Amino acid sequence: MIENKRSSAIDTVRRLLRLLQLIPVGQKVSVTVLREKLELEGDIAVPSVRTLQRDLHLLTEEFNLEVTESGKALNYSLPRGIQHWTQPGLGEKESLLLTMAQRHLGNLLPSDLQKVLDKQFYRADQILSYERPDSPHSQWRNKVSIVQGLQPLLPPELEEGVFDAVSKGLYRNTWLTIDYCNHSGKRSTGKRIKPLGLVQQEQRLYLVCQFQGHEDFRSLAMSRLTKVLCGTETFVPPADFDLQQLEAQGFFGIEKGRVIQLSFCISRDAGHHLLESRLSHDQTAEEVEGGYRIEATVPQTLLLDRWLLSFGDEIWAIRRSEVVPLVTELD
Repeated sequence: MIENKRSSAIDTVRRLLRLLQLIPVGQKVSVTVLREKLELEGDIAVPSVRTLQRDLHLLTEEFNLEVTESGKALNYSLPRGIQHWTQPGLGEKESLLLTMAQRHLGNLLPSDLQKVLDKQFYRADQILSYERPDSPHSQWRNKVSIVQGLQPLLPPELEEGVFDAVSKGLYRNTWLTIDYCNHSGKRSTGKRIKPLGLVQQEQRLYLVCQFQGHEDFRSLAMSRLTKVLCGTETFVPPADFDLQQLEAQGFFGIEKGRVIQLSFCISRDAGHHLLESRLSHDQTAEEVEGGYRIEATVPQTLLLDRWLLSFGDEIWAIRRSEVVPLVTELD
């Protein structure tokens, strides 16, 4: 009996909180509309109109809801300028959205925003993990995933303060002063750069930037930044900088490359997926003895070489012909 009363009380609290979320600020909403919204969401048991009227009367006394009459019906609204704390916390839908965003975008958010959202992320996890662990929203997190096509590796560790400084400079368009050690061990100190973009490739983070006195774009592995200072001097991003275009040109293919016309033959089993996931928009495929002949225009990169080698004896007759040189440069 005690447990049933507790469950009923919890349901009432959830319903009251959700009602408060659904009542707009400065706009009117009726009991009928509120009931329809609860039914449409399907997350909370929808009571009778009389019960909802009692709920709204309670909320009116507690939160000073504005009540107006329209015929025999009453309309409710939250007064303009209402304190934010009177708004309830996260619902399950919002919690699911936040937890999914944290899982997949955590490394790509500005550090200042990340700190602001930390409490929201924590609260969202609590709602899904402890308050409603058996709800569809909570279970959804374990029903979807993004898997890697390569051998999974642990992300490299970043020097303390590097990510904060980089994300601040990137967010505010301010110059950075960096110390950097490249893959061959050569060290550069006190270099001034314009941070232009942040890219996550598998587990690694890369900063796309422009060095002072240079016009080309370069990519620096964040794990090789040994010291970063974020100044206060701002800059105007280059008009010709387009992160998506650089990606399409193969800028993040590890080494400087060129655009080529690639053709090869591949066995039916190994190459069938290329009929669904094409190498490029202009890819063509024709059946040949033992498999398919594929032709496509792609950037020549180390990643491409590794991908071709991964098929072993399943791929043959590989040919490359240059189309046009790339104008980008990699670190």
